[in-house]
Amino acid sequence: MGLLSCVFKKETLVVPSLEEQEVIAKSSLEPFLNKVFTKWNETEGDFSCDYFRIAGITYYCNRSDIGMVRGATFKDHNNPKDKSAIGVVALDDTLRQKMLGHIAKEDKLRFKKFTADEDQVFFIGYIIGFETGDGKRGIRGMIKAYAGDTASKGAYRSMLKDTQLLLGVFRGYYLDENLSEEGLKPEWILSRHF
Repeated sequence: MGLLSCVFKKETLVVPSLEEQEVIAKSSLEPFLNKVFTKWNETEGDFSCDYFRIAGITYYCNRSDIGMVRGATFKDHNNPKDKSAIGVVALDDTLRQKMLGHIAKEDKLRFKKFTADEDQVFFIGYIIGFETGDGKRGIRGMIKAYAGDTASKGAYRSMLKDTQLLLGVFRGYYLDENLSEEGLKPEWILSRHF
């Protein structure tokens, strides 16, 4: 046992109940939805979801940005390298913007088909850190984009579940071994699964 382990007591993580986690997720998600939609969780419209990697993230972000993100995509016609680029921007609860990167070039066609070439779609996602075998550290990001009637009841339930999952992972409620036990999809959050 090392000196520091004797000096500092390890704090026990108190894991909220699933009901408490849902309340926490609602309090995180709903201020965002109130800013981006005039009405939400009222219609029964169809929506769909798909996952996309954020390319160029290290140009705009660093390790201090690790965590859950949510925001919107946009057609980045002013991009000097690619006039058909699709930007990925995080939006906070006041709609302040932070550029995260772009949809990867190899995913652009799939993204455009998925969104029916909409100008903007909303997403929930994350930025995580990683370390390579040779000790190099970096960050990567993934979004789950929502297309169609994203203000619908079904989209709200999906966003709420995703928010609850991501908050749980980043706050330490969910660990690698219990993600699968909870019926959740670890490949959505854990880098070694995608």
